Amino acid sequence: MYTNEEGNKIEDEVKEEPKKDFVDLKFNDDKDFDDKEVNVKVDNNGSGSSKIKYIIIIVLVIILGVIGLLINSKKNATPKLSSTQEALTINNKANLTLTSSDKVTGIEWKSDNENIAKVNGTGGAAEVEAVGYGKANINVSFVNNGNRVVLTCVVTVTGGDSNTALQTVKFADGALLLGIGKEYKLVPSFEPSNGYINNVKYTASDMTIVNVDAAGVVKGLKAGTTDVTLTVNDNLNATIKVYVVDSDAEPGIVVVPTSIKFKENNPKEVEAGEKITLEVEVEPSGASDKVIEWITSDEKIAKVSNGEVTGVGEGKVTITAKFGDQEVKEEITVKGKEVKPTGITVTEETLEVKIGNTGTISYTLEPSDVTDKEVTFKSSDTSIAMVDTNGVVTGVAAGECKITITASGDNSITKEVTIKVS
Repeated sequence: MYTNEEGNKIEDEVKEEPKKDFVDLKFNDDKDFDDKEVNVKVDNNGSGSSKIKYIIIIVLVIILGVIGLLINSKKNATPKLSSTQEALTINNKANLTLTSSDKVTGIEWKSDNENIAKVNGTGGAAEVEAVGYGKANINVSFVNNGNRVVLTCVVTVTGGDSNTALQTVKFADGALLLGIGKEYKLVPSFEPSNGYINNVKYTASDMTIVNVDAAGVVKGLKAGTTDVTLTVNDNLNATIKVYVVDSDAEPGIVVVPTSIKFKENNPKEVEAGEKITLEVEVEPSGASDKVIEWITSDEKIAKVSNGEVTGVGEGKVTITAKFGDQEVKEEITVKGKEVKPTGITVTEETLEVKIGNTGTISYTLEPSDVTDKEVTFKSSDTSIAMVDTNGVVTGVAAGECKITITASGDNSITKEVTIKVS
């Protein structure tokens, strides 16, 4: 109630708002509704139970939308490795898994250096074993959405007690002997045995002679001598001499000789195309003669490999056996290859001579280039006919006998000629 300008009291008009046919509900959900207005119709009586009913429906819609988002997110999840870095001590193991592995195909596990870390994987799970010091990459490859994908875990292998300082590193006494193409894994010793090792590095002074990998596996590439050095923890070193030989020598650590000399009974001659073996005596006892370098003064006359000399052409050649600053020499004579006789032919199978007269047997040795061209002649009955060293036959008395020709280069090669004396 209020008083107007004339002083009259007037009651306030009360206007009743008309009832709406529906209730406006507004939700602000960034993921599903994006500030969109949702109208829910209720009856004119404003029933409370109807309002609750429609609110529950809306809530269920929201929940189902969120669940759908979660499911879709899981379907599109990118596979990952459970770890991209692993630190292992020598001879220990670790497990790796590939997440969402059920969503990909063609899973393959592989180590890029099995001398440091080996991997055994099946499906989305793998076991890694540390077998050598250093670093190795464990790779898992798979097909995801049609593309080949590779994920990597870097494995670092250390050893010993991290609280114990490593003092020395060394190789076994002697040298490493390798054949070309052969491999050998170096095994150093450490003092103290539980000293901490966090990195190792192998190098070769001549990488054209050998190749050495991070695990200490040495491979012979060509004949020669070089050094392999191991560096541990950046400040400790050990070096071993490596001899690569052109033979099938068993790879291993050998005792190197302190002195060498040729054996006195070695052969001094060889035919072209044939082989002889020169032997050496080495000291101390048990030292290897496989590390000796063999040299020929002229490969046109003779070649040599590990003491085996092959004659090539006629002449004299010097063979040298060398180790370090020691060397011994042997002179070898190479003869032309001997050609053995294979047969004898004669101009006449029968030769007739008069008593007191002479006749000459004409013959040819086969082949024409036979080395020993000499023959001998012998009469079966010198009272009928005699023969000299040149094949000249003299008739002595009437009758018949045989003259046998024999090749000096092979006594099994003979030929007979019939002699008739009248």
